[in-house]
Amino acid sequence: MEIDQLVSSNSQVQSSSSLNDLKMEFYSLETKLDFTKIIQKINNSTKVQQNVITKYKNDSYFRVNKNSEKFMDEMEAQKKTQIVYLNELKQRVKMISDLEIFYNLRKILRRISVSFKVF
Repeated sequence: MEIDQLVSSNSQVQSSSSLNDLKMEFYSLETKLDFTKIIQKINNSTKVQQNVITKYKNDSYFRVNKNSEKFMDEMEAQKKTQIVYLNELKQRVKMISDLEIFYNLRKILRRISVSFKVF
């Protein structure tokens, strides 16, 4: 989901809704981005990488070039998947921070509009 779609869905909140409704909508958007799956992927990838290291440390033929090349290939593949997962996580964290900025700006604008209505 792109940030513009999230922001536009957030901006569709009616102006008559209370600040609590806006907070609830913001936190529901936050849970839709579901970081736990990505963190779980990173942890699983790290466990696989640890298993590969342990397997080759226990291998008595580790010093043979064929095995060390295979080991390096497996480690490189694991490293690439972890980088992909971490980049995805960074992107989602940025989306949440952008939404938080938008939410805070909206809150400030609401306060300003309320203060103008008083005068």
